[in-house]
Formats: sequence, structure tokens, C-alpha cells
Amino acid sequence: MTGSGMPPERHEDDWTRFAAAVDGSATALTVAAEVAHEVGAVLLATFARRTALVLRILGMWMRTRRR
Repeated sequence: MTGSGMPPERHEDDWTRFAAAVDGSATALTVAAEVAHEVGAVLLATFARRTALVLRILGMWMRTRRR
């Protein structure tokens, strides 16, 4: 059992789904950054890229922490 009271396989499955959602959000933000850059919204593009980078790092950290 994990500290959350869920069986370990259930806890890992939820963790994996959350990590995938974080990666999906990072990808969506990267696309939004490219679109914003094309229309000249440089500040928005910069914010979206930095946020995407933070989400990608979080996703990588989550995967390594799970093991």
C-alpha cells in the first residue's frame, strides 16, 4: 500500500496519467507559443514557451520519481 491508501498499481496508474496530462499541456503550450510568435505576440509566446518548459521538466521529474 502507498501512503495514499490506494494499492500501489492504482497509485502508479494515476501518476502516469497525470504525467501524460502534464506532457500534453506542455505540447499544447508549445504550439500556442509558435502561433503567438507568428502573429507578433512576442510576450505571450515567451510566456507560453517558458511555461511549457516548466511543465516538461515537471513531467520528467514525475517520471523519475515514480520509479
